[in-house]
Amino acid sequence: MRAIALTIWMTIAMSAAVTAQNATDFPVGQNWNFPDARALGLAGAGALATEGAGALMANPAALGRDAAGVTLQLSPVARSLEERRSFPVFDRFDDVSVKGIYAINNRWFAAMQGGARWAPGLEAVPFLKAVAVGAFVESDQNYRYEEEVRENVFGDALLAYNRIDMDGRIMRYAVGAAFGIVDGLDAGVQVGILSGDLAYERAVTFVDDPEDDIRSRIDYGMDNTPVVASLGATYAVTPWVTVGSHVRLPYTIDYQLASETGDAEGMASVEYPMEWHGSLEYRGRQPLLARFHLDVSYEWWSEVEAPVFPVGSAVNFGALDNRTAIRAGIEHLIFGQVPLLFGIQYRTDFQNRRNSQTLVSTGTGFRGEGWTVNASGAFSKVSYRFPDLFDDTLYGGNRSAAPTDDVDERYFFGMVTVTVELGK
Repeated sequence: MRAIALTIWMTIAMSAAVTAQNATDFPVGQNWNFPDARALGLAGAGALATEGAGALMANPAALGRDAAGVTLQLSPVARSLEERRSFPVFDRFDDVSVKGIYAINNRWFAAMQGGARWAPGLEAVPFLKAVAVGAFVESDQNYRYEEEVRENVFGDALLAYNRIDMDGRIMRYAVGAAFGIVDGLDAGVQVGILSGDLAYERAVTFVDDPEDDIRSRIDYGMDNTPVVASLGATYAVTPWVTVGSHVRLPYTIDYQLASETGDAEGMASVEYPMEWHGSLEYRGRQPLLARFHLDVSYEWWSEVEAPVFPVGSAVNFGALDNRTAIRAGIEHLIFGQVPLLFGIQYRTDFQNRRNSQTLVSTGTGFRGEGWTVNASGAFSKVSYRFPDLFDDTLYGGNRSAAPTDDVDERYFFGMVTVTVELGK
């Protein structure tokens, strides 16, 4: 029992989640919500079939769908963001002749994710089907941006380096339970406490005039203890069709802002809206044991106040738009133990609903006696137009009258999940 407790503690202490971050989302952050490799292989679909403690982040009622016993999970994960920024180059007829790429950033970040679930069996504890604990990253805002500034004359002499650093993660320490209400109907609840700090730093380093260097840093220290709660339900319509839904309630994070020297810079609040999630699962009757998952979610971002972005940044939040996401996934279980996963996700941007993003994924794994290993990967690309992140007047130029830049972002997610079933 002491070994089990130690394993659970280590799993929670090392936990993190799969999220992504670009230059425009701080301090809100992005959240793709992949609680394990199986969910990643389905592009975020399959909330009704999420195994182990990952159901805390999907639908807590799904905690009760697995067999009785103790389940431990650990998931190493890697993510990358490659971004390319380019500007239009005009010919003498005011036509765009070429796109001049002026910045390419490719950064990798690694983390861990895990959790523990215990299902006593209804004969042991009436109505209680399972309990779980876990720690997940609500938003991972680690991000690095670098660009070289060169003269726009023959020789392209190097003038300066521009840099943006974002650091910090907001962790969710969650606990939840699933209950059997009537035959085929389960209900679940999850309560999580958020903790963590963020930092935002901008710097301009001049090659020949170091006395003109510019550097500013704002630390975002969490000033409250936000509670994130979600309620869910699943219902088996037939032995092959299950439907479900869950709601994540809104919450607010308050930050105390401070400069690098520790001087107070005021307060900032970031509101996160209510999110509704509906799910459908169909299990085929054929020998391949195919499953089809469809998930739809909606977030009411238009109901919240736009967050405060750091002073001096080129990014400013305006009115926010509600976000819709559609996820679909298919999985086959070959030879009774090898899963094949395929998924696709489409979602709109909460800053501008006209911008959308599509993610495709695949994965596989192997099931042994009392253990499972799954491995998945996903890729997404998004393009949009955005002004320069740094003002050209700092270097004697002025592109204020020029069209905004083209930004191409390529995301990659990779995850391996090891699941161990310890029995009752």
